[in-house]
Amino acid sequence: GCYFKMTICPKMHSTIDFTISSIWLQDFFSCSLGCDFNITISLQIHSTTDFIIYSIWLHNLFSCSLGCDFNMTISPYMHSTTDFMISSIWLHNLFSCSLGCDFNMTISPYMHSTTDF
Repeated sequence: GCYFKMTICPKMHSTIDFTISSIWLQDFFSCSLGCDFNITISLQIHSTTDFIIYSIWLHNLFSCSLGCDFNMTISPYMHSTTDFMISSIWLHNLFSCSLGCDFNMTISPYMHSTTDF
C-alpha cells in the first residue's frame, strides 16, 4: 500500500557496481511512518564502496513514530546553521519490518568540502 520508486544504472565498466541515481521514498515512508523522505545517491567515480549523497530531505523524519530500529548520527557543519553531515545512518530493520530486507549505510563527508558528503 506504499509507493516506491528507485532508479538504478549500471556503471559503464562494471557488471556488479551500480549508481543509485535517484530513490524516492516519500510516499513509502508517509503511508507507514507518517514521514517524508527524499534522497539522491550516486557512487563516487573512483570508489565502489563510498557514496555521494547529493541531496537528502528528512522533513519531520525524527518527529514521527518509526516503529522500527533506527539509529542516525547527524553533526551540524561548524559554520552553518542549516547544513549538516550524516556521519552514520543505520537502517537495519527499518526496511526489514516493511520490505523484508536489511539496509546498512555509512556516510562520511569529503575531506576538503563543506557541502558534499
